[in-house]
Amino acid sequence: MEQQKRSKEPKKEFFVRITTLQLILCAAILGAVTLISKLSPDGGEGVREEYRAYMENDMSYDEIRALFEKDPAGEEGVTLPPQTTASAAQEQKTASKDAYAFEEEPRISLTADEEGGRDFLDAMLMAQPVVPVSGRVSSGYGGRISPISHSSENHKGTDISAPSGTPIRAVFDGTVSLVDRTKGRGKFLILDHGKDERGTLQTLYQHCSQILVTPGTTVRAGETVALVGSTGDSTGPHLHLEYRIDGQCVDAIENIFGGIYEA
Repeated sequence: MEQQKRSKEPKKEFFVRITTLQLILCAAILGAVTLISKLSPDGGEGVREEYRAYMENDMSYDEIRALFEKDPAGEEGVTLPPQTTASAAQEQKTASKDAYAFEEEPRISLTADEEGGRDFLDAMLMAQPVVPVSGRVSSGYGGRISPISHSSENHKGTDISAPSGTPIRAVFDGTVSLVDRTKGRGKFLILDHGKDERGTLQTLYQHCSQILVTPGTTVRAGETVALVGSTGDSTGPHLHLEYRIDGQCVDAIENIFGGIYEA
């Protein structure tokens, strides 16, 4: 027991001496700093300015590369990768993007007629139909009692009541194919809107007081083509609108406006 106690005493003395030496060194450094500050108040600030200037100094890639590849003793150091230029980075980005690109499917070849029909159909699908007249639907498509003969009939269009002279607008883009006047229809016109898989598409506007376009004229959807009137077999000013698909009249409100006519 006495021998173990004696072996521990030299270790304790060693740690005491080391701690004492560290305290003396710290005191000496602190004293030196205090003395420098008193003798030269700007000394500490000068050191800080030099450090700040060194840190803010912009170094080129080549200068940084030289520092890493050569140590102070002139021995080989760390090898940095070559500098990547902006154009090289763009090429790498493009290459990585192309690696995930899907091969585009070949385009199906169409005949001239199919091409024209498809292009027009695409335009029709993208275009929103225009309400031809601001007014009230007074008689819909289908069976009714004729206001002229007072007998049942199949009404092939939609009657929209509006004051005489109200502008009549083209429902879709199209070409004026016919302008005419008959005893029953009065003044009327027909617009061709191309064709799709169902056939030729046309709209007819009748009982007009005045026609403002001529055959062969190309019109845009919403363009005024005529004025509301009461010509022909009519009991008052209104527009009789027909929508024809491959020559057959269908319900314009249902097939063009989805069953709702909002003027």
